[in-house]
Amino acid sequence: MSEPASIVSTALAWAWDNWAEVTKRLEQLRALFRTPGGRPVLILGPGGCGKTTLLHILAGDRDWLRDTPWVYA
Repeated sequence: MSEPASIVSTALAWAWDNWAEVTKRLEQLRALFRTPGGRPVLILGPGGCGKTTLLHILAGDRDWLRDTPWVYA
């Protein structure tokens, strides 16, 4: 089994070598969320990880800077 530091350094080296591709993919992901398209977004995760909180933030029901994210409403 590889050392964690070796895995991280390998991943960082790959990201550095493929920076243009990484940037392109991140721009595509950003555009997916910023472009209105009426398409549903599936968000999966275990209970308590913040799926509903994210929904409220994206819907504009919560102000992230003023509302406390750890208080359930």
